[in-house]
Amino acid sequence: MKKLLLTTVLFLLPFSSQVFSTTRVVTNCADSGPGSLRQAISDLQNGDEIVFDITTAEAGYSTGETSPGLVTNEAGSNTWFRIILNSDLQITKSNISIRGSTQTREASNTLGPEVEVRANSNFNVFVIGSSTSYATIEGLVINKCGGDDGSGAGISSSTGGTNHCYIYGCYIGTTPTGEAPSLKKFAYGIWLTGGANNNRIGGVTTRERNVISGNNYGVYINNSSSNEVLGNYIGTTASGEGKLGNNYGVYISGSAQFNKVGNGESGGRNIISGNTQYGVRIESSSSNEVLGNYIGTDKDGETALANNIVGIRIDGSSQYNKVGNG
Repeated sequence: MKKLLLTTVLFLLPFSSQVFSTTRVVTNCADSGPGSLRQAISDLQNGDEIVFDITTAEAGYSTGETSPGLVTNEAGSNTWFRIILNSDLQITKSNISIRGSTQTREASNTLGPEVEVRANSNFNVFVIGSSTSYATIEGLVINKCGGDDGSGAGISSSTGGTNHCYIYGCYIGTTPTGEAPSLKKFAYGIWLTGGANNNRIGGVTTRERNVISGNNYGVYINNSSSNEVLGNYIGTTASGEGKLGNNYGVYISGSAQFNKVGNGESGGRNIISGNTQYGVRIESSSSNEVLGNYIGTDKDGETALANNIVGIRIDGSSQYNKVGNG
């Protein structure tokens, strides 16, 4: 019993309050140089955090979908800062946090996060390195404005093991309003592969909810174990009332095991609806759980938002998977 309790406490620690060694501040929407997100990530050391304090004095104003700066004319009175990347952002340090929710001035987006990070071609936005653990990405809009449709990932793990990382409060694949798809879709909203274990996507509070919609695969877990997907809207709008489908909502494959989609409780319930193929597919993977989710309905479980082919499909050599209310 003592051993089990210790394991549980250690798993929860990265998702609690942390004290960081150094705070790196993003002050503009440039893709390189002092004050940029890329420079802040390049400067990271183990135990650091990145916060946002962008101003129009440094960032300027966006003049269109492919222009960085403060966006003022795309969603009524809602405004946000747009960063456009020309290559992916590599995260190689551990015990770090990228905190989009710290942007609290000059932008005012009542519909979602106030910092948008866009890929401008066929690459990933964030790549979490193979030796990285306890990294947090929160409070960002992550999407595409260029390149081929259906390529790259919003957040990708590197093959070899990305562990105990935490993604929450993000819009991935949508516009900053969460009500429409981005100009180009990702192949993967979030891609965990090659031994990416014990990571958490979302959580049990409203603040932790990700909206993962408008991608080819919303969440793809391949050959990875003990990951949790909790409390997200996958394939719906940010309101949870309309369709904004991925092709596949959650896809688990490649001998992945012990992953949890929902936890059987209302706080951990995912809304997995409106996807153009399957809500959840488990292929050649075992001992995974899909519990307590609303699949094919709106956020209240009352109005149909069907996944076009089927809600849950389990096939291949899959066995010992558990599906139900909890």
